[in-house]
Amino acid sequence: MWGKINKFVNSQVILSSFLLGAIFITALVTFATLVIGIPQEGLPPGAGELTVFTLWQMVLSAIVVYLMRKLNVFSMSDFKFQNMGKGVLLGWVAIVGAIIVFVMSLSQIPSDSFIAPSIPHLFIVILHPLFGTGLFEEVLFRGLVLKLLLVVFGDSKKGIVKAALISSLIFGAIHIVNAFFGAGLLPTISQVIYATAIGIFFAALYLRTRNLLVPILLHALINFSSQIFGAIVSHDGFLQLIQNQTEPNILEFIISTLFMTIPFLIAGLVLLRKVKPDELTDEIS
Repeated sequence: MWGKINKFVNSQVILSSFLLGAIFITALVTFATLVIGIPQEGLPPGAGELTVFTLWQMVLSAIVVYLMRKLNVFSMSDFKFQNMGKGVLLGWVAIVGAIIVFVMSLSQIPSDSFIAPSIPHLFIVILHPLFGTGLFEEVLFRGLVLKLLLVVFGDSKKGIVKAALISSLIFGAIHIVNAFFGAGLLPTISQVIYATAIGIFFAALYLRTRNLLVPILLHALINFSSQIFGAIVSHDGFLQLIQNQTEPNILEFIISTLFMTIPFLIAGLVLLRKVKPDELTDEIS
């Protein structure tokens, strides 16, 4: 059976990659909305909801790794600590971006909304970006989708760039599901564009380090920079923040999207340009 599946995936790799991404994200969103009822109006989930959601993401991540093995794109070196220092240095844009996101989020929250967090809630909010979203999205889109594309497109410079760009476009397109979590039209479009750019950045980081732990860690850091407020801001504070928000106009939408997108796009393309094709031969053979 797996021989036939491999043959189909290799013959229809772009379609297969998109379908795999869509299937797993659909499973994630369906579980979040129907099973644990994560709020869709912009409020952060509670400690219990976030714990269950994180566990579900870990289950899905394990299934993705299983598929990586069955589709012959799994490598133990993806999960070792080699090149971690190099990856963090190359990914400095993500660190700066996380700091900016944290400061911008902090500036928008009413000063009287901060609370002393409960230890269990704080603990899960810290763990979720790393073992939840960071792990799940990186093993799916960089560990499975990108590597499937590399197998078909090859380890030439052209093949590497093509695989990185297509996997990132798929990663960006999948973020349309944010609309189901209450995001408006313009924020959803902005997220799709931003996710595509950061997908290129994470793909390039993986290709430069051949280590999935690097994009997992930096992905988690970016998410943590905004999600930490779910544990240290009161429910009323979030309600006040949501009530004060207004739909951005087209000019604000364009400026904010470019502000978030351009640094990661430039950094990703620069890193991608310096990937050496011969370094990937052993990884995708």
